[in-house]
Amino acid sequence: MKKNNIAIDFICFGEESLEDPKLEKFIATVNNHDNSHIVTAPIGPKLLYDVVRASPIISDNSNNFAMDG
Repeated sequence: MKKNNIAIDFICFGEESLEDPKLEKFIATVNNHDNSHIVTAPIGPKLLYDVVRASPIISDNSNNFAMDG
């Protein structure tokens, strides 16, 4: 995936903290110029959309599919 420049993003819903060494190692392995991310959306007053929109998944300038907003 790294050599083909394929990005992988994980969104974890309701997790207070994400400390999964296998998942972190996977992201580190496929990451190419910071194009893969792990985002945790904790339970709380914020909408899931707001958490993801503020994350590097959407707000990252190197993401070709980023939306203005």
